[in-house]
Parts: sequence; C-alpha cells; structure tokens
Amino acid sequence: METGRERLSPKLVFPLIVKPNQEGSSKGVSAHASVVDDEASLRAVVRDLLEKYRQPALVEHYVAGREFTVGLLGDKRPRVLPPMEILFLDKNNPRPVYDYQIKQEWEKHVYYQCPAQLSPAESKAIEKVARETFEALDCRDVARVDLRMDEGGNFYVLEVNPLPGLTPDYSDLCLIAKAANIDYRSLIGEILSGGLKRLREKRRAEAREAEAARVAPTSNGNGESNGKGEKPGAEKTPTVLSNGQ
Repeated sequence: METGRERLSPKLVFPLIVKPNQEGSSKGVSAHASVVDDEASLRAVVRDLLEKYRQPALVEHYVAGREFTVGLLGDKRPRVLPPMEILFLDKNNPRPVYDYQIKQEWEKHVYYQCPAQLSPAESKAIEKVARETFEALDCRDVARVDLRMDEGGNFYVLEVNPLPGLTPDYSDLCLIAKAANIDYRSLIGEILSGGLKRLREKRRAEAREAEAARVAPTSNGNGESNGKGEKPGAEKTPTVLSNGQ
C-alpha cells in the first residue's frame, strides 16, 4: 500500500501482517503492532509505516506455525545447508513474530535449533522450496530463505535475503554454518569462490577478444588482405611529392 487509502483485495484474509517493503533485519516489524485483525487496525499501521519509513507498506497473510531459515551456497545447483528453526521462549504468545527487537536481544526471546527437528519428508520439502526460491530469483553465491510451516506441513516463503548478515557467532547464516561444521573462513571462501570463478572467466574472455583483435587481418582497400594490410605480391610504391613542375 502506498497511501493507506487503497481498496483492499478480497484475497486478503485476516489476520494480516504489515511491514515496510524495503527494509532489512525486520525493521518496522513488531510483535505487538504488525499483526492486525481488522481493516481499521491495518490502515492505522500502514499510515504509521508510511510516515516513518517513506516507502510502501507490504501487506501479507499472517502464517501461523513454526519458523525456519535456510542457508544456500553456490550458483546453478546451490548447496542447501541444514535448516535452522527459530523457537520462541514465550509460549503464551499465539502469534510470535521474529521482529527487530527480538533480533537485537535474541538471547531473551528465542533459541535456535540447527539442524531443525523435521521428518524426512519435511526436510525434503523445505530443501526443495528453498532451492526453487533461490533459482527463481536468480540468486547466486549465497542467500538465506526464511520460511514458516503451517499445521498442514505446507511451507511458505516469508523473505529471501540475497545478502545475509555475516557477523561471526551472531548472524543466522554463520550459526547455520557452524552447526554444519563449516568454519567462518571456509564459509567466506565458499561465498567468494563463485565470484572469483566468474572474474577469471571474464578475464580469459577479454584476453581472447584482445588477441583476436590483434591478429585480425586488415583490408588494403582493394578487397584483398595478407594480414598486414598489403596486397599479396604487390610492390610498395613510394609517394612522390610534386611541386607542380
């Protein structure tokens, strides 16, 4: 929503969650205000976000259920790391939201389980959804996909992070890598490897183009060429300057 006055789509079914469209780290999202049950509350939250963040508000169906995040490394066929579940400590809140405040003080509000406790079928399904999301959005080298699973076992993509945080022992991707026995140096190396490969390929292509241009034959103006801009078998005729005599 860009003004807060737009007509609501009949496809939107409450409860809904409202958040800024262009922020990161869950800025503008709060557990007590972002989930709304009626149109009046929705429009009030939208107006507040438009005024504070000066950008459209994203309105989505609120998906209740377990929350996960999945890291991926690579390019054409990305490596899917073990899914990590975000478990909320407050069991009395029926609508937990992994919001900005929780992420700043996560020790007080959540704990992380990696790999998440999932059945073989659920593990296969979340890996499939994460990989297809990565490929559909043309991600490369690294990404982190946030998802929720409802009571029926259906996975919903909440967000894709093509540049996830990389703070050691803090950022989600780093915690996932550590659980997968990937040390920080190796993690950064895997992320960089794709870019370095593309850089080498680009430089080789440029070198081939430069070499081709250097040895390409040039025409002497008569439609014939010997690679040096001279007509084969022709003698060079010196240019004679005349003074008119």
